[in-house]
Amino acid sequence: IGDAPNIFGTDDVKCLDPHWSPPIPPESDQATRDNRAKYNIALHQTANAICKRSFLHHLDSLPAHQKTVLVTCGGCGSGKGFSIKNVGEVNHLSKEVGAIWDSAGDQNSTENPWIQAECEKRGIKVHYAFIHADPFSSWAAPGKGVVERAGKNGRMVDGKVFVDSYAIGNANFKAFADKHQNNPNANFFFIDNTDKPTKVDAFPQG
Repeated sequence: IGDAPNIFGTDDVKCLDPHWSPPIPPESDQATRDNRAKYNIALHQTANAICKRSFLHHLDSLPAHQKTVLVTCGGCGSGKGFSIKNVGEVNHLSKEVGAIWDSAGDQNSTENPWIQAECEKRGIKVHYAFIHADPFSSWAAPGKGVVERAGKNGRMVDGKVFVDSYAIGNANFKAFADKHQNNPNANFFFIDNTDKPTKVDAFPQG
């Protein structure tokens, strides 16, 4: 499930539930869209736990030449996948690492200390890519955002969860990055996706 066998994302794991599948429903599949709108919150934490167990199992199998991990972070609907594909340096890195943890914005960047600790136990270096976006645009701008996405595939994020992912999630990530700025086993990329994905030198403000 998901984009590749070494990419781990909570939303991908939800596809193991037959009520959530198929992964990309046709526009006419109203039943699947309804199920995704109904069950997203109920499935999320269980899917996250399964994803974490699978991720650790994969880390244990990494060969010596692939002991690197990329973690994507940012608010719900911030365009994490799109940004990684369109920022050359990070896109290149995504093809070289042994695993990618595709964070769900719903987790508010609380997973990063766990990921860092588990990777350091295994001698794995972690690259974190934080994607900043305008939450007003990410919520309901025409042609993108969580409301647009829900209309297409049914996966809808609760409004409070969405807001928390930008307020609490951003603050949590910045605190984590500040704490580990001198850690040789942690590297940070900051991408501003307010207009188009652009790598910036510091944590985006606003």
